[in-house]
Order: sequence, then structure tokens, then C-alpha cells
Amino acid sequence: MTMKNIKLRTCVGCRKIKEKTSLLRIAKPETHLIIDEDQKLPGRGVYLCKEKLTCFEEALKRKAIERSLKKEISEEDKELIRNFYQGRKNGN
Repeated sequence: MTMKNIKLRTCVGCRKIKEKTSLLRIAKPETHLIIDEDQKLPGRGVYLCKEKLTCFEEALKRKAIERSLKKEISEEDKELIRNFYQGRKNGN
């Protein structure tokens, strides 16, 4: 029996290493950020805990997302991500 490789990534907010499937990927394929739920879009990406808005807020405070993506984050992009977390919190 062979063991499957478990892909690990680090959340840029809390800096914990977790399985890739338990994290949310935010990609920067062009000019705007995109929530990459399938984790297949090309381009730079960062990972955040799916269930914790606090990880996103912490990453913003430390400018970890901007540093990793090499791009400033617009208010529109921040709202997109916050709305995603709010939708998950409300059960959508």
C-alpha cells in the first residue's frame, strides 16, 4: 500500500502549516485578487485559513499578503475577501 503525499502550505495570517485542502488560496493572475477555491489558477498565490477571518486581518496588519503577492491590495479586494469570510460564517 502506498502513502499519498499530503501537500502542506503555510497560512500567511497565523503562520501555521496545514494541509493545502484546509486553506483558502488567493491568487493574483492579473490585476485583481481572485479567491481560488479550486486552487488551480496560474500566478502567485497566498494561503489563509478558510474558517478564520482573524487570519486575514492579521495578514493585512503585517502586510504579509502584499509582500507575498508583490502587489498592493485595494480596498475592493479587501472587501471581496471579507465578504467571502462573512458568507462562510453565515453558512453559505
